[in-house]
Amino acid sequence: MTEEQEVPLVCVDLGSNSFHLLKASHLEGAFRILNKAKERVRLAEGLSEGYELTDAAMARGLDCLAKFREIIGPIPASRVRTVATYTLRRAANGDAFLKAAKAVYPYPIEVISGAEEARLIYQGVAHTQPGSDSRLVIDIGGGSTEFIIGRGMETRRLASLGMGCVSYQQRFFNEGKISESAFNKAETAAAQELETIEQSYKDEGWQQAIGCSGTVKAVLSAIQGKWPEQTSINLKKLKALRKHCLQAADTNKLKLNDVNDERAQVFPAGLAILIAAFKALDISELVFSDAALREGLMFQMAPGHHHQDPRDRTAQALAAQYHVDRAQAMRVRGKATRLYRQLGKDLEFEALLGWAAELHEVGLQINFHGVQRHSAYILENSDLIGFNQDQQLLLATLVRFSRKSLKQFHLPRFNNINEADATLLVRILRLAVLLHRRRQNLRLPALTLGLTDTALVLGCPALWLKRHELVAADLQQEMQYQAQAGWQLQIEALE
Repeated sequence: MTEEQEVPLVCVDLGSNSFHLLKASHLEGAFRILNKAKERVRLAEGLSEGYELTDAAMARGLDCLAKFREIIGPIPASRVRTVATYTLRRAANGDAFLKAAKAVYPYPIEVISGAEEARLIYQGVAHTQPGSDSRLVIDIGGGSTEFIIGRGMETRRLASLGMGCVSYQQRFFNEGKISESAFNKAETAAAQELETIEQSYKDEGWQQAIGCSGTVKAVLSAIQGKWPEQTSINLKKLKALRKHCLQAADTNKLKLNDVNDERAQVFPAGLAILIAAFKALDISELVFSDAALREGLMFQMAPGHHHQDPRDRTAQALAAQYHVDRAQAMRVRGKATRLYRQLGKDLEFEALLGWAAELHEVGLQINFHGVQRHSAYILENSDLIGFNQDQQLLLATLVRFSRKSLKQFHLPRFNNINEADATLLVRILRLAVLLHRRRQNLRLPALTLGLTDTALVLGCPALWLKRHELVAADLQQEMQYQAQAGWQLQIEALE
């Protein structure tokens, strides 16, 4: 097989401190790294107290994306995956940045949840350091820190805590000043964050602790600069580095072997978070992994990746948690996907429609009245592992408008989903829910679905409509409901 037959893939991680690009080729189950790029954008540094990104921070990010576009070259968009993490999750004006990015970077940017970020980090570590032992993985980023416990390829605990080396540097080591008081306050704040997971993680347990990404790499480099024989991180060496930072008293004067000046600016904050983690979780030793989020993305994109879609597991787990009527969910899912398939549309949207159908009644556990609103709230505010921000919002939107009046219909703002696609999915889910209102395994006739320039056309056998007057009446009502939103639905009686 020649090199031309290799499949090129690109993963881009828009982190809070740095933007990273990984370009590789895939051949017969193996990767060959073609290029790596990293630029310290300091996006989180430009996040105000009101969570607004400054113009300067946006400009740095956009400049970097333009450079990455040149590195990516002619690789098709289907082989490029770009994810944004903590800062763009939190930024109140993140939409403005994503909109501006489209002008210089012609690839979709997915904003992912903290839980999904944690899952992908673990996948990167697990694929590059295979083993059956239970392990704790820690990734200290610019705005958040992820803690994951897993065994093999499966995660057991996922957490993304709101503490990072950039945000803590601004909060506790402002203007680069390093003091005992600053360290104490940073470590205490980190310990307070860790309280939410401390006991459950200890109860779960692990055999090995692994750290990844820039902060952990810098800490290990600093340790090896002083103690070359040291191959891992322990609390004694962390305390020694803390003392070294205090002696410098200022990040501009902080000199650490094999740690560049830019990383030194956020080093004390990252060190404080790591010390707090060691103490809270009773970590004795931490080894370093060079793989993390980008590698997790890369393995997920690889041709022949046969692991179950994590979104399937998420949907099944949520349905079980809220005691969804499985038979009814599958009836609605089957009808919705069969109708959508007739239009020859996107397979990814078909899958999302299926998950929305499967979960459209999770809100029944709250109350039957307004179930669509309760279900939408649950979907919008749960950690849906595997789904990015747009996908999760789409599920909530589909479920919110799956029944009843459409007088107040409105679509939220999506970054990578257009209005026509989202609207079509809403309309089809509504039809599937309506056709199975009786919640029985009644055999429905062959139905047709077509889409013209002006209308959605549902074809039903005339004799069947005549024999099922209530369904016919429901469909007439649905025509009126859809007209409220400005949509034309036609019911065609087939002879």
